[in-house]
Amino acid sequence: MKIAMHSSAGKGRHMDGSALRRSLRIGIDGHAIGSRLGGNETYLRGVLKELAGYPAHRYFVYVNDNAAAAIVHELLPTSEVRLLGGAGAVARLGWKLTQLARADQVDVLHVQYVAPVFGPASVVTIHDLSFRHFPEWYTRAERWRFELTVPWSGRRARRVLTVSEFCKRDIVQQLRIAEKRVIVSYNKIDEQFRPVAAREVERSLADLGARPPYIVSVANLQPRKNLPRLIGAWEQLRQTHAQITPKLVIVGRKAWLFEETLAAVRQSRWRDEIVLTDYVPHEQLPPLYAGAELLIYPSLFEGFGLPPLEAMACGTPVVVSNTSSLPEVCGEAAEFVDPRDVKSIADGMLRLLRDSDLRESRRAAGLKQAEKFRTGQLGAATVRAYEEAAAEVERLKR
Repeated sequence: MKIAMHSSAGKGRHMDGSALRRSLRIGIDGHAIGSRLGGNETYLRGVLKELAGYPAHRYFVYVNDNAAAAIVHELLPTSEVRLLGGAGAVARLGWKLTQLARADQVDVLHVQYVAPVFGPASVVTIHDLSFRHFPEWYTRAERWRFELTVPWSGRRARRVLTVSEFCKRDIVQQLRIAEKRVIVSYNKIDEQFRPVAAREVERSLADLGARPPYIVSVANLQPRKNLPRLIGAWEQLRQTHAQITPKLVIVGRKAWLFEETLAAVRQSRWRDEIVLTDYVPHEQLPPLYAGAELLIYPSLFEGFGLPPLEAMACGTPVVVSNTSSLPEVCGEAAEFVDPRDVKSIADGMLRLLRDSDLRESRRAAGLKQAEKFRTGQLGAATVRAYEEAAAEVERLKR
């Protein structure tokens, strides 16, 4: 599938083409900054960095602590940062965000997934609806909370942002939101993801116990990442092609329902060859990608899926699932597998491990595919959502 990177966001204009009469005051829920929340934090960091290129508006970012505030100031130096005071989800969404947004007189409040019960017009980013398609991945309390809050937030929002055309179609169908109210803003790859020299890779990886050669998987330990099947597929290769199958390095923190993954590691005949690094800071990921023989990403469901593109940008060939948004994002640059079939996952890895020409072909194609997401429209699409949301509120007041 082709990726259409639209750059026209109506910068400085309403959706009907008329010029904005004033600068907007934009509030942003930044509680994910510094939280190690994986994709949610990465997305928000990317948005803040991009908003620096749109200085016509004022940005108020609400964070948990001073460490997060320092990160925000680095990403978006002109922003005004307010502390949430460590408020939990109930306090943050129940009253704290509303109080701060009202005090700052914001026109639009940007949140991820869930908006406050009361407050200004909202722009809500919904990364995916996995809770609808795979309720078994969540506890009963989590399913109830998501079903209660996410559809309500999406329908109440003036605009919904999402990260792929796949997710846009899903949101329109599942939540019954008008298509014109949902805006796709593909994630943007950070400039730090580049090929890394072998000497630097070795130096950077020494502390992680991930000396080459190895296969890498970058995914928090949770059901959707499909890690038990990945471990099973890797074990098949160790059984049948030990001479070309290096150790397996799994990068990611324990998220939820991770017991099956840990059990698969403990029970593996080759458990000493499986490295669990836990959380790794963003800046340490490029050498981890670059030093790997390949990235394996057999996720069962993704709204976008950043690790395959990050690995491609570092010159690492990628094996990835043929489901959800991943074919859209990876184009023709990846080796695709059926994530529910252990043999398919094993065969995909084997094709790259034993065929140097195919590996080089995928590497070259991956570098080109990743470039499409370096100069994308994350900032433009986000600002477009803010401006359209504010324009809609103004029209309703007339």
